Amino acid sequence: MQASWLVETTKTQWLFALV
Repeated sequence: MQASWLVETTKTQWLFALV
């Protein structure tokens, strides 16, 4: 399963959204 990259992407998106 490729859930790891999905989680990393989600985290990145959140970080950019918070900025």
